[in-house]
Amino acid sequence: MNIIDLIIILIGGVMIYRWYKAGLVRNLFAVGGLFVGIVIGLFVAPGVMSLFKDSVGKFAGAILTIALTTLAFGTLGEAMGMKLNIRLQSKNAQKINSVAGSFGGVIFLLLFVWLASAIIISSPFKTFNSQLENSAIIQFLNRRLPPTPPIIDRVNALVKPLDFPQVFSGVPQKLSEPVAPAGSVAVQEAVQNAGKSTVKIEARGCGNAISNGSGFIVGEGLVMTNAHVIAGATEISIIDTTGTYISVPVYFDPTVDIAILKTPKLSAKSLNISTKQFSRGQEAVVLGFPGGGNFRAEPAGITNTIFARGLDIYGQTQVNRDVYEFIGNVVQGNSGGPLVLSDGTVIGMVFASSQNNQGYGYALTGEEISTALKLINQSGVSTQACYQ
Repeated sequence: MNIIDLIIILIGGVMIYRWYKAGLVRNLFAVGGLFVGIVIGLFVAPGVMSLFKDSVGKFAGAILTIALTTLAFGTLGEAMGMKLNIRLQSKNAQKINSVAGSFGGVIFLLLFVWLASAIIISSPFKTFNSQLENSAIIQFLNRRLPPTPPIIDRVNALVKPLDFPQVFSGVPQKLSEPVAPAGSVAVQEAVQNAGKSTVKIEARGCGNAISNGSGFIVGEGLVMTNAHVIAGATEISIIDTTGTYISVPVYFDPTVDIAILKTPKLSAKSLNISTKQFSRGQEAVVLGFPGGGNFRAEPAGITNTIFARGLDIYGQTQVNRDVYEFIGNVVQGNSGGPLVLSDGTVIGMVFASSQNNQGYGYALTGEEISTALKLINQSGVSTQACYQ
């Protein structure tokens, strides 16, 4: 329990008292107005946000727009409810109305917290966002309630464009306690066994910009990476220890975030992908080219296996992924790199990092990525729209 939970509990006490005094009927109409206002605000907000260039301005514009529409329609709904409340003449009816109002207040507060937290998490203030992630009440609601409406995630994506796809829809799942990462010997062995099979990806397109990422050899002339690394690219290069080679995309899945490239000139061995589910505490190593720079091997350790409800790389469609949460440094450029054991076995593919807590990353599990190898189109596929 943290400060956010205490604030929710205090507001809950006030809500129970207020709803008891005002009654269920009056407040139901007020709530109806509030939710109508929220929905309208969410649809109007993108237009207001387009007036601002920085994330703080976009966030403030979105929150102010939603707050104004919510207040306006909530006030209108409450006025209608007050008129109906007056018609409850008998004491029994008034008593039932008051008691039911208390329960209604609690339900309303929890639903409001569920929706509001999913909107506020897009704020540019990482310390505050971390408090939201660690709220026991918010995490409980996220586990028990369905994913937040897609329109909220689309607004969030406009407020704060991310270097990585959204692993979670709404408030991210609370991070697990850290574990010990792989030791130096394991890191050295991983480099010896899988380093030469890890390649750099450069994708040109989308305004002639270059997107950098990592990848790893999964078959003869085949390299696996993230879809968001090559999305919208017109020319894709694979760089290994022997040179630079033009490649062709033969698989592209923007939903889960997997792509496979084909080039005939790679000489390094292909890496085996394990579909076994590894447990908390499993030591691993992140291989890749962070920042589009030189090859690096970072020690890692699995902290949790998650069935993550998130968004596709375009922030449009909700998707479920099997994901490893792990301790380890992940930055832009690591995307598509392998998460390996010391013997070079791939247990996952890095695709994101924690938005608010440095030192945590996310990888698609071996089972999640292995099925893509069966769906390759040798004649080539489109890389679709640009990522951002």
